[in-house]
Amino acid sequence: MATITPTPTQTIGYYIYQLGSGNTFSLACSNFSGNSFTVYAPISGGSGPNIGEYLYTVAVTPPSVPVGNGFYSNGVAWYQVSGGLGQIVSGDPDGCL
Repeated sequence: MATITPTPTQTIGYYIYQLGSGNTFSLACSNFSGNSFTVYAPISGGSGPNIGEYLYTVAVTPPSVPVGNGFYSNGVAWYQVSGGLGQIVSGDPDGCL
């Protein structure tokens, strides 16, 4: 009788966001519609982005290569990243409206 060995399935261990970026929150908001890019965040932070969460530019589990300091936006909210590690330190959930 043959033994069946299960094949491992890759589990996605991060959230995927499309965000605009800029040196100010208003630039990040306006850049969302024309210049957004993909960023990744560990699932431990919950669906967001959220203040205190870390954002990354490379999709591996866990994500690596933090985004640069500055402002990021999903077109409705903006987030400020500071400290060099990709951590969101502030934001406004309706800041682009």
